[in-house]
Amino acid sequence: CDGNKVYWITPGYWEYTQVVKVYDDEAPILTVTTDDLDFCAYGPSGAQDCYGEVMILFNVEDLCTGTNVEVRSVLLAINGVNPTNFEGELYNVEGENGSYMITSIARKGLPVGSHTFYVRVADDCGNITNRLIKFTMTDCKAPAPICIRELSVDLMPVIENKIVVGGMNEVWATDFIASDIFDCTPHPDADGNGDVKYYVFRDVPGSLDTVDLDEKRSITFTCDDQPVIPVFLVAVDGAGNWDYCTVLVKVIPGTDPSPCESTNVPSVLIQGAITTESDQGVENVSVNLSGQTFRTIETGSSGEYAFEGLEAGYDYSITPGKDDDPMNGVSTFDLVLISKHILSIQNFDSPYKLLAADVNNSGSVTALDIIQVRKLILSINTEFSNSSSWVFVRKDYVFPDPSNPWAEQTPSIINLNNLNDDYLMGDFIAIKRGDVNGSAIANSRMGNPRNVSGEFFVTTQDIAMKAGNEYTLSFTAEQLAQIQGYQFTLNYDNAVLELVDINYGVAKEENFGLTYVNEGVITTSWNELSGSQRLPQTSQRLPQPLFSLVVRAKSDAQLSELMSIGSRYTAAEAYNSSHEQLDVKLSFGEDAVANAGFELYQNVPNPFVEQTQISFSLPEASEVTITINDVSGRTLKVIRGEFAKGFNAVNVNELPSGVMYYTLKSGDFTATKKMIKL
Repeated sequence: CDGNKVYWITPGYWEYTQVVKVYDDEAPILTVTTDDLDFCAYGPSGAQDCYGEVMILFNVEDLCTGTNVEVRSVLLAINGVNPTNFEGELYNVEGENGSYMITSIARKGLPVGSHTFYVRVADDCGNITNRLIKFTMTDCKAPAPICIRELSVDLMPVIENKIVVGGMNEVWATDFIASDIFDCTPHPDADGNGDVKYYVFRDVPGSLDTVDLDEKRSITFTCDDQPVIPVFLVAVDGAGNWDYCTVLVKVIPGTDPSPCESTNVPSVLIQGAITTESDQGVENVSVNLSGQTFRTIETGSSGEYAFEGLEAGYDYSITPGKDDDPMNGVSTFDLVLISKHILSIQNFDSPYKLLAADVNNSGSVTALDIIQVRKLILSINTEFSNSSSWVFVRKDYVFPDPSNPWAEQTPSIINLNNLNDDYLMGDFIAIKRGDVNGSAIANSRMGNPRNVSGEFFVTTQDIAMKAGNEYTLSFTAEQLAQIQGYQFTLNYDNAVLELVDINYGVAKEENFGLTYVNEGVITTSWNELSGSQRLPQTSQRLPQPLFSLVVRAKSDAQLSELMSIGSRYTAAEAYNSSHEQLDVKLSFGEDAVANAGFELYQNVPNPFVEQTQISFSLPEASEVTITINDVSGRTLKVIRGEFAKGFNAVNVNELPSGVMYYTLKSGDFTATKKMIKL
């Protein structure tokens, strides 16, 4: 190797082969070249045909092999986008040399919605590119309304100061519909049984974007529109697509003499008031007027109504109606009074109270009425089966026999024949079924004061319950001999307690409602049905059980933490022999009266308009301060005074509107609640 020859060494050379491998690990590049991936569905009419076609172009380029790539698959997901669990229909694709096109080759196109194509391409080296192509199929099909061809409209006289000044009639857009239609995208507030909402125009609108459509729900025709005028019924679907059809309207004056010609037709007024027997206005009574014209008006808080501008010389009828909130004013105290009437212990002194007690509309007051009222109180029934919740009698009606108001048909309608003068005596007495003590809230201005005069305690023993064990819980009341009736909602935690059975005592099966037992709720209503008193309570005699509950514990728990008395379905109240109302409290064996403690109640009514009542209980006579603040903390009113042991209440007025907080402080006790003035 140093150039010097040695005889035994022959100079030579070495060889080495280098292998070079070139790899392509770059995946092809897929580019969507369609600018707008929002396509229109222009199927025939009907939601089942709302399909459209798509055409999506894309290019594929590979750095190594150029355009020599293979489109492995195209999958379609209807309303789907999840590539890890992609299920769909396999699509074919057309194209070559790197340019391709996806078309919807399904039998009827693609439905409205957001869909996804899942495209997989590969180059010659096995590199794969997956691409999601999301696109939208939009409903572009305008609904085609089907309207009647012609419509005749009679004009009614417009009267001002007893003078006819013209004619007018309002017609709703839906009155022009000949047939319901269906659409790919139903309107959320569609009219009738179809899928679109209708509006009516005098001229064909160029656009609906700047139109107040609420004003186009009806059209008013006047004398200027006679004899014939075209109107355009517009149908709008849920996607905002719209189309119209044309209706020819024949406008007819409608009366003789014509309101479009006469200027001296007298008008009359009918007015009156709907009140209770105690002269409280009844709100939200639908007063229907029929005869020459048909109108309906609802009474306000005063109970008054008026129909103005009525054409003189015609017959009219006035019919009031109200059927809501059957429980309004109904309580076990009504059952106490009904029972006393049936037993002739204390008869009703008014025919209206007799009609209120006759809830089954049988023409008499019997134990069957008591059964229906109690089922309503216990939430077994939600309404009276044979009567609306309110009934009405003409105020000027004189009962031939007040002790038997069913002796003849009581007039509930006022009929006026050939009315030529204003009628201002359209008054009715409103009677709330089931409410014989007049406690129903007739209007929003009435308060709902809870004039509580004490407390009635239902007692059971507190138990440390063990899972799987069965217990019989006896409920007693030492004050039972001093009350005429009670009602309340017994709540228990049904996740921990399972009701197995009820053992009846003073309260029988008919005194319980189990409609909501699956929610952990038992309703109960009891009153003394006989003239005799229960056995006297003595120190040697234990209180009679009201009832017993057989329960099974699902887990370890203390009974006092699982059970309470409230007013969720049946208001918690009792009634003493002086007809005073008492609160109902649940005691677990302790001296309930001594441990009643402080309590601040929710003001009633709440919200209120003018005046509200704040009530509270004290364990002993003491000084109390009530402070009312607004939401910013500013003091609005302070009430201080010495109050007696037990239940107390104060009336509050002259407060500003809005949300306020009232705080009661007595010694170390402080409590706050919220109230609202409208």
